[in-house]
Parts: sequence; C-alpha cells; structure tokens
Amino acid sequence: GSFSYVATRKEYRVEIGKKKSVNPTEHATIEAVLTKLPFCWRYEQGRRFIVSGKNLAYHLSQFGKATDKYVPAYIKNADLETRRAFFDVITTHDCSGRSADSIRYASASMKLRDDVAWLAISLGYSVTYYMRHKTNENPQYGVLIKKAIESTVMLQKAKDQFYVTSYDGRVYCATVPGGLLYVRRDGKCHWSGNSIDS
Repeated sequence: GSFSYVATRKEYRVEIGKKKSVNPTEHATIEAVLTKLPFCWRYEQGRRFIVSGKNLAYHLSQFGKATDKYVPAYIKNADLETRRAFFDVITTHDCSGRSADSIRYASASMKLRDDVAWLAISLGYSVTYYMRHKTNENPQYGVLIKKAIESTVMLQKAKDQFYVTSYDGRVYCATVPGGLLYVRRDGKCHWSGNSIDS
C-alpha cells in the first residue's frame, strides 16, 4: 500500500493494492474490514482500494514510504496475541511466498524486513535473511521465516527477558540468565542452549 498527503492539492488518500482476480480471499478480507470502518472508500481498476481521508493519510504517513517503512513500536511491544495478529496479516497480505512450513517476506525497506523478522523471532520462528533484486536500483530485502523445529520459546515479557550488548571477539561457552542465548550470524538467527533443559 501507499499514501498521498499533499496539502497544496488537498489530496489525502491511502491506496491498498490487491487484485481481486489474483487474490480473491485477501480482497474479500480487506473489503469486509473497510466496510466496518468509518472511511470513504472505493475499489477501482480491478486492482486497488482507494481510501479517502485526511486523518488516515496523515496517521499512516509517519510509517514511511516504500524504502523506509517500519513496524511501529506499539506493535512490537504489544502482547503476544496482538503481535501474532499483526504478523499473520502482514505475511498474508504483503507476502512474497508461502508454503506449508515457511514464509518468504521481502520489502524495499530494510527496516520493515528487520521488523517483520523481529516479530517472527518473538513468536518462535527462525529467520534467514536474503537479497532479492527486482533491478539493481531497487533491491528487495528478504527474510525466510520457518517454523521452529524444536520446542518454541515465546518472548511474552520481552523487556524483562533479554538485553542487547555490543561485543567484539570470540565467545566461548557464553552464560546468560535462563541458559538461552540468541545468536545471529551471517543473517541466520537461532536460539542456543547448552542442555536439553535450557
């Protein structure tokens, strides 16, 4: 989707691209949500919803254009149910591919890709980064999201359960409270533990 907030032309609108012929289920979901909301909207050219409204366009403008979009902090800091609902929607309606055991998500925004990966990790998925180029000038930052093979660890009280620290050098048998260490190396992320109990 995109927004237009141009005061000089009094142009305030939000566009949600979704071809009914290609994605009828997703189209129906968006239409049902818009019908319940107090916005003026229309579906045009068989490919996009246009939602008119100065307040909505202004609100969405804070989340950036194509290359600098991001997930707001209030979603990332939300309870498990809210994070899962947001993750399910963004990876269903704005997705690069889905199979029974994995999701491919790509965006022109590296920050949005990182935020979606963060949400996936907080829900117990594993992630691997990759690059997908549409053209050399327009890189797509991708993340492959897979269901955890082992038992899932949920970060329900994220602020109390972990911290980030800078370190340069080799790490041998790192010890952390709780016994679980989160590691990201070469774009691959996983939880590590020294025993079955951890």
